[in-house]
Amino acid sequence: MEPLDKFKLLMADIGEVLKASSVVQFENGYWLIEYGDSELVWVYYHQQDDSFTLSGEAGAIEKQDQLELYKFFLTFNALGQEQRSVKTALSGSGDSCLLLGDYSAASLNTLEFSAIFFNFAEQMIHWRYLLKSWPTATSQDKQKLVDNISFMNPNMIRA
Repeated sequence: MEPLDKFKLLMADIGEVLKASSVVQFENGYWLIEYGDSELVWVYYHQQDDSFTLSGEAGAIEKQDQLELYKFFLTFNALGQEQRSVKTALSGSGDSCLLLGDYSAASLNTLEFSAIFFNFAEQMIHWRYLLKSWPTATSQDKQKLVDNISFMNPNMIRA
């Protein structure tokens, strides 16, 4: 069986395991998982290396905070660059933060996928809190985050 076909079978069963509201396949290799209070996570399967990416919107970014957060995201991403871990990005318009996680699909089963998914969802909760707190945080608090960014362990979401 081809790796994509195996991944499709996994995705057909994963909704029940995750207790997701819905799992919808849009195209060959693209799915949307809805869970909780209308939380959305996109799944994209990469055939060339039998891997997949989870992505979701972590939250809105105030216009005045975009540059400051962009620098923060770059630092965070650079620390996790050598590992397949969660990354941050700005949306095309720059008004929201996206989280992206890359994972291997080789020998993946539903239990492993659910662990990866729930860890990714926990990271989204963490980043949402950070983004909501950022506009009212003092400059000292923001500097502490930047100074301690390595403690925001990018490996936390690896299964």
